[in-house]
Amino acid sequence: LGIPAEPLFRSNVGNRGDVHECKSRFADAINQLQKQSCSSPEKEMLIKEAQKRIIDAQMWAVKAITWDL
Repeated sequence: LGIPAEPLFRSNVGNRGDVHECKSRFADAINQLQKQSCSSPEKEMLIKEAQKRIIDAQMWAVKAITWDL
């Protein structure tokens, strides 16, 4: 179910610790959602939507962290 968290770590051009820490926190949230059982199509939809929004938030967080580069 859902989106694997591992690809969130692939892009860290400057190999920055702060970017890695940020991405790690978002990956933990995705992993937590992946452990949920899908008892209904509605819950599956909510989990998938949450994962998409976490990925979007992670992208914006990394942009904010690296803005002055």
